Amino acid sequence: MDNCSIMKEITRSNEAIQDCYKRISELESKLASTALPNVKKEIISRELLEVRKLLITNEEHLSKLRGQNRKSFILVMFLLFFCFILYVVYRFILDGNTSYIINEY
Repeated sequence: MDNCSIMKEITRSNEAIQDCYKRISELESKLASTALPNVKKEIISRELLEVRKLLITNEEHLSKLRGQNRKSFILVMFLLFFCFILYVVYRFILDGNTSYIINEY
């Protein structure tokens, strides 16, 4: 999974979590209403429980995605550092050979 798709998944998960929070708020306000019959309150309570389970699932998924994103970032930084070291060594060798050729004449 490349980093762009991880970022898209993180965005989608954040949106799903926000939707869950909105739905939970709506359901809790409906449950607070005293005008609802008990049957309706029971249905809303079950839906509220399901939305909370979905919220927990989405938050766990988001946590895993952030972990993957962190690993990708660390890998990229390591590769950049490695390339920099190779470049420095290459320039050191090249500059050393150039000064040797100039000193020879």
